[in-house]
Parts: sequence; C-alpha cells; structure tokens
Amino acid sequence: PLMDDEGKVIGAIETIQDVTERKTAEEAVRKSERRFRAMLDFAPYPVVVFTLEGLVSYLNPAFTETFGWTLKELEGRNIPYVPPGSEQETREHIRMLLKQKVILRRESKRLTRDGRLLDVILRAVVFSEPGEKKPSGEMVILRDVTQEKRIARQNEAMLRISMALPRYPDLEDVLDYINSEVKDLLGTEGSIVVLLDEYKEELFILGAAYDDTDTQERIKEIRFSMDQLIAGRVIRSGESMIVSDTTADRKVHEERDRRLGYKTRNLLLVPLMSSERSIGALCAINKKEGEFDQTDVELLGTIAGTVALSVENARFSEELKNAYREV
Repeated sequence: PLMDDEGKVIGAIETIQDVTERKTAEEAVRKSERRFRAMLDFAPYPVVVFTLEGLVSYLNPAFTETFGWTLKELEGRNIPYVPPGSEQETREHIRMLLKQKVILRRESKRLTRDGRLLDVILRAVVFSEPGEKKPSGEMVILRDVTQEKRIARQNEAMLRISMALPRYPDLEDVLDYINSEVKDLLGTEGSIVVLLDEYKEELFILGAAYDDTDTQERIKEIRFSMDQLIAGRVIRSGESMIVSDTTADRKVHEERDRRLGYKTRNLLLVPLMSSERSIGALCAINKKEGEFDQTDVELLGTIAGTVALSVENARFSEELKNAYREV
C-alpha cells in the first residue's frame, strides 16, 4: 500500500518479477530427472544413489531383484549389505571415491537380504546437482559376478583334476586329492567318498579331505550298515540330497557323529553312478558360508562322474590283476 503523511491509503505499488525462465528451467530439470530415473529403472545392473552421508536416496528395480531390499525399505537409511570384516575396506573405498570423484572398478563382496554372500564388481561416481559445484551425492553401480566366478573356479578345478589323475596310480590317493578340491571349491569343512561293499552290504570311506587331519585318517577305519548313513539312502535312490537341518534325523546323525568324532551341521550328497547303478556317494560336509544350493548339487554331480570313473577303472584294473595271477 502507498500511504500519505496521515497514514491514509492513497494507492498501491505492485512489483512484478518475470520468473518464466526459472519456471522453464525447473520444468526442464524435472523432465531430465524423470528421464534419468526411467533410464536407471531400466538398467540391468543394480544402481544405488547415496547422499554424502551414505543414506539411500534411490535404488533401481535391478537392485531389489539382486539384493532383496526395496526403495521403500531403505530410503533415508544405510544398506546393511557390507559383510562382517569388510567395513574397513568399504570405508577406504568411500575415502578414495570422495578424493578421486570416480572409482572405475573394484571387486568386493556384498550380502543379500536373505544372507547370501555375493561377489560383486562395483563402479562409483560423485555427482553434483545442476548449477552447483559442491558434491551432493554418490552413485554406485554393482554387477553380481558370483556365478561367473563360480563357473571359472569349477572349470579350473576340473582341469586340475583331469591333469592330476595320472599322477595318482593308487585309488585312495586319487580320491583324497579330488576330495581336497571339492572341499576348497564348495567352501566346506570336509568332503568324503562313501563306497558300497556289495558283498557285505556295508559302507566304507575310502577318500577324504578334512580341515582336521586327525578326522581325515580316523574315518577311513570305520564301516557302516546301509541304514547308518544318509549316504545309504542316496545310494539306494540314486538321487542327490541336501540336508540343511541335521535335527530332522537326529538319531542317525548323532550316532554317525559319535563314531566319526565330529559335529555335522549340513550335508550335500550325490550318488556315484556306474552302469546305471549306484556304487557310492560323494559327500560335502559343513558348508562354511551360507547353505548348499542347486548350483552346488550340479557342481558336485559333475565331479562325481570323474570319481565314479576312477573307482570303476581301479576295480577293473584289480580284476585284471587277479585274473592274471590265477592264470
């Protein structure tokens, strides 16, 4: 209002500011953000946008598909996906990112919502909001390479096994070596080959590899009936089996553990097939991280073919020797 000396309103002054350009710029920014979000939503790899404080401001559907968490659950929060023991490595990565503004490639590990440990390759960049020079956030792209690395380790192990077989003329030594590869490949405390004595209807352990070498030697001296080991069921059925909870058949597991002198938490067993019959089972014992899955079953099944072939070759060789001695 425009006032006179007596305080009476005698008119008005109106100031008009042209904000067309600002409104146009704001709308352009909103359109750009919508296009950018649509692009990230469509990206095949998990993408996360963090504030500089490390809080989630955006994650795409691929992240939810890979790791399990949704944007609604994590927005404004930290992601609890750094494995125990990797905190220092993660802090170092963040420090490097803030200093260099970009990390092109780093290999690391991350946890999923259901507790699985994934091998990932991550790339990260610091970004600024339009018109600002100071950093305002971080964008991280992660690629799950767990399966790729597992396949590579499997191929390398199969190559090592095939190359090593000629160095071990004795069957027990061959099986000990193969079990050591299985133990390392699946990340277990132990691996054994259980064979069937078809004449006595008994099970015995010929090849073994354990973190505890005393257990490795002791278990080769013990024999079992078909009903005293889960391996007996696998041999009879010719089907693979995962035992994630040993309390289900507590009597069987407790008696076996008592005789073998170790505690079994979980098992993966695959049959050793020869001429359409089961001659034994290859068993991986106590997975150190996570639980056995179908990928482990397929891997152990592949190795079981080599084990069965080695056993049958040894038996055939022994039969030839016996026939030669009889002649």
